[in-house]
Amino acid sequence: MKRSIIAAILGVAGSVATTYGQGIIQFDNYYGAVYDPVVYGAGVAGHAAGSNVNSTSVEVALFYALGNLSSDSTSAFLTAAGSAVGTTFIDSTLNSHGLLGTGTGPGGFYNDGTDITLAGWVTGDTATFMVEAWDTTAGGTFSTAGNLIGSSALWTEVGDPSLPGLSGTGIIPSSLGDPAETMANGPLGVVMTQTVPEPTTLALAGLGGLASLMAFRRKQV
Repeated sequence: MKRSIIAAILGVAGSVATTYGQGIIQFDNYYGAVYDPVVYGAGVAGHAAGSNVNSTSVEVALFYALGNLSSDSTSAFLTAAGSAVGTTFIDSTLNSHGLLGTGTGPGGFYNDGTDITLAGWVTGDTATFMVEAWDTTAGGTFSTAGNLIGSSALWTEVGDPSLPGLSGTGIIPSSLGDPAETMANGPLGVVMTQTVPEPTTLALAGLGGLASLMAFRRKQV
């Protein structure tokens, strides 16, 4: 009897998982409800702080985990997410004049152009997201780039509020297959910073140290 009940429960669970066991969403920061570009932070050689990143060598990746994770759960979030579910590059020609001609560009925006699958998501679930960006000329991944990198804050998305109808924002079950579905709350902006000083900066620091050493020696004499 118990085995029959367990088998029935597993059968129902399997049926639900097959029908509702994943969601889809679009990964871009241009066509959605939020328009936060990828920008340079302070101290990046050759770029003003806050200016849009317009280099096609900058890759951006989307991570997610099921649940509502707090802003201090970054390491746990990455562990849960495992790997990027979507990746693309800065599109230098995507409205070369900036966002909708407002003079914010060029650059800063990206568009993956494909449906991103969120395995395990079911209607009613919250998913937490984060974007990472890095310059691929210095390394093939975020962890190996080592110089010009950045990551967004965490944000959450839920199912399209008009389900089973579609309003065009939020996550939808993959069975509905709407390719135009975009995020309601993200992606949030990314500020790329230089983690390794430029050679000229290192040279100036070296000269400063040498000058200090010479001054110290003079005092000793």
